[in-house]
Amino acid sequence: MRSIVSGGTGFIGRALVRSLISKGWEVFVLTRTRGKATDIFGSKAGELLPQDEFPGADFLFNLAGAVKGKTYDDFHRANVKLTGKILEKSRGKVRRVIHLSSQAATGPSTDCKPISEEQARPVSLYGKSKLEGEKLVKEFSGEWVILRPPAVFGEEDYAFVDLYKIIKKGFAPWLGPRKFSMIYVRDLVYAMEAATEKGEGEVLHVASYEQVDYWEFVMEIAKILGRDKVRKIPIPLPLARVVAYLSEIFSSSMFTVDKIRELRYPCWLIDTSKAEKMGLIKKTPLPEALSNTLSWAQSSGLL
Repeated sequence: MRSIVSGGTGFIGRALVRSLISKGWEVFVLTRTRGKATDIFGSKAGELLPQDEFPGADFLFNLAGAVKGKTYDDFHRANVKLTGKILEKSRGKVRRVIHLSSQAATGPSTDCKPISEEQARPVSLYGKSKLEGEKLVKEFSGEWVILRPPAVFGEEDYAFVDLYKIIKKGFAPWLGPRKFSMIYVRDLVYAMEAATEKGEGEVLHVASYEQVDYWEFVMEIAKILGRDKVRKIPIPLPLARVVAYLSEIFSSSMFTVDKIRELRYPCWLIDTSKAEKMGLIKKTPLPEALSNTLSWAQSSGLL
């Protein structure tokens, strides 16, 4: 099998490309920087630059995009315009597109019950751009599958490292009771690979854990790190907005004003029953997934 992976040098992309290579696939990684894919994967993966013509391929895994931005134009440029360009280059060259969207395109569950893919009401600029990008995928001339994962964690993900560090010191931020869906990166890779054979023409929620209580998640991390107690540090939403505003100006943190638009809602739960019936869902036990993730962070000198 031959595949093209856009966004293949990012957190999720690295896990996918390594898995495909291990299964004997021929993989081309689309990257903006010459030599970046080679630095990561060596000679095991080919490299494509934006100006290159795409080779014929069985599948395009479209992971490219942006999760952080200040304006809608920032998100539109990365999650809509770029998606359109990649799809245009794939036209007539690729049999099936597996497009990675986001739970943000669905929006929050206002009644704290898992919601289906049809209830698309994004509340953030990011979510709105991901939903708009999906529309372009649905117009693709070949086969397509759209996956909407929730928050992704796992090895080589740096977004959660600050939380791990704080918990290790015996503290954790508290914005009130919260429940959310999550997916372990290896389970997401499983879903993307399964989507090469299943789910054609579908928009699908994929998650390892449909309902995770935030504080139980914190305490599971604490347990693995050898902490018996963790103190809640209350953060009022108005203060969080100020911190997010300053973060946009002075740091590269994921904690942005757009993220606050999502944090206003305490429940982000998705119904994965449709994908589960199709065989796209794998559920690594949460303690195992967190143990693997924290072991990576410790061995990398991050904790």
